[in-house]
Amino acid sequence: MTFCKSSNSNSLKSTGDVLKRDAQCFYYFQDRIGDSFRWKSENVSTTKVQDIIGGITKLKDIVVYPVKIPGTEGSAGMAAIADPDDHVDLDSFAEEMMKSLPKYAIPVFFRKVKQIQFTGKLNTVPANI
Repeated sequence: MTFCKSSNSNSLKSTGDVLKRDAQCFYYFQDRIGDSFRWKSENVSTTKVQDIIGGITKLKDIVVYPVKIPGTEGSAGMAAIADPDDHVDLDSFAEEMMKSLPKYAIPVFFRKVKQIQFTGKLNTVPANI
């Protein structure tokens, strides 16, 4: 959580980061909570990858999740992108991904789908991705 103080009000924003406060009231990053996976000996934040993909594609319904590949260590990333009107140009998308993410964080697999179903708590319905 991040505390934000503005002239109008105080608010909390859930960032998925765990912070530690010392005796002098300085905050330090401790860990990231939420969905992440290990690939090529690196931790990959699904939320960060989703945000970057959303910035590139200008689409809002994106899900990044880990998938096991037999014979490999860890889990590879898969991204499902809801692109009902088929606007995403995969060549320029791939170029932007290479510029925006470290190699280990780029999803190995991509799926373009018409729609991503969400539950009432905004979780995805995995069977339908």
